[in-house]
Order: sequence, then structure tokens, then C-alpha cells
Amino acid sequence: MWGWGTIPMYEIAFQQMGYRVKFTDFETAVFGHLRVSPSQLHPNSMAFLRAFEVTAGYLRIAPIVKLFFHAFGLQRSCPK
Repeated sequence: MWGWGTIPMYEIAFQQMGYRVKFTDFETAVFGHLRVSPSQLHPNSMAFLRAFEVTAGYLRIAPIVKLFFHAFGLQRSCPK
């Protein structure tokens, strides 16, 4: 059920693709900022999010949404 504080996902992601939900606070903040669910993002985007978090941790800075989008952009696809 979709509601405040929840993230909508397709059931197929769990049943057939082996997806597991264990998103960090940073990932959840990015989903909220973009107003998308994880299934709406390209799979490689999750790698960029994680790489940013690991790099921020190494540099001992907080991974924040504003800093992430200073380094990375979003390209929305157009319907065909």
C-alpha cells in the first residue's frame, strides 16, 4: 500500500530479480528528492549512489543530496 514514508516497488523485483530492500538514509533521500521509486531508476544509478556514499565516508564528509547532484546529473527519458 502506497503511503507517506513508503517506497513503491514492483513485486517482480522481489520475486524474480532477487531485489532486497535495505536502502540507506541517503538513498531514500535521493528517491524522495527525485520523486521516483527505485524501480524507476536505471540499475547503474544505484552503483553511483553507493560509490558516492563510500567516497564520502572515506573523505569523512556527510553524503548529502545537494552535494551528490552537484557531481551527478539526472537525464529523464522521453516516452516513445
